[in-house]
Amino acid sequence: MRVLPEDAERVLEQRAGGPVDLASPEAEPLMIAWLDEMFVIAPAGDERPPDDYRTPAVPDRDGDGEPDARILWVGAVERGRDMWLLFEVEPPEDLGSLHEAWFMNRICFEIEPEQENILRVRQGDRRVTIRSDMKNPWVSAAHPILPSSPPNPPAGP
Repeated sequence: MRVLPEDAERVLEQRAGGPVDLASPEAEPLMIAWLDEMFVIAPAGDERPPDDYRTPAVPDRDGDGEPDARILWVGAVERGRDMWLLFEVEPPEDLGSLHEAWFMNRICFEIEPEQENILRVRQGDRRVTIRSDMKNPWVSAAHPILPSSPPNPPAGP
């Protein structure tokens, strides 16, 4: 996922209540918690999930007796003025096809209410691009939404 480093830092500092160095090991659990809350996958269905839906935690991977977060953190890489957040998502067991699933991608909505997020879903040879915004946080390739902003009016004569 591509973000601006200053946006990620701003969000994490708001959540932590103080300065956060994105390069420090202390930033990793903050990043995982943020992604786990703001990037959610729900099983396919005709009805949009409620806004408070959270993907269930996954079984205990690390042997500590507790369910684990769905986000498997890989790391972050800065390229130019962008930062790529590298992570894997453990989908719900009853997910079905990715092209029928619901996605909520609210990354950076808390600091940029006009933010529009673009998600590219790929499963096998099929690829779909879907957009989400604050008005339409839940999106699905099977249930596309119309753009929330009206199209530009045609140019005058």
